Amino acid sequence: MSTETLPSDPAPQAVGNLQGFKFNMGHQETDRVVDELEVILKQVRQSAGDAWMSADSAMLMLCNSLGYEDQEEFEDALRTSF
Repeated sequence: MSTETLPSDPAPQAVGNLQGFKFNMGHQETDRVVDELEVILKQVRQSAGDAWMSADSAMLMLCNSLGYEDQEEFEDALRTSF
């Protein structure tokens, strides 16, 4: 396959532990967020089935369950936007 047919990939900006991410996935707060997000998504799936959930709704639920006052404080802890 020639390089002309390959899509451009902006991911090589990786700074963290996983290639393609701009932040360190090993960060302790990121681990908390991923664990809590799994719990939230399991609860939503049990109650709503395969319905979609917006990223904004997920972020608000994470802010509440993890004790953040607002989106800005949450994203500051992650060191990136949600």
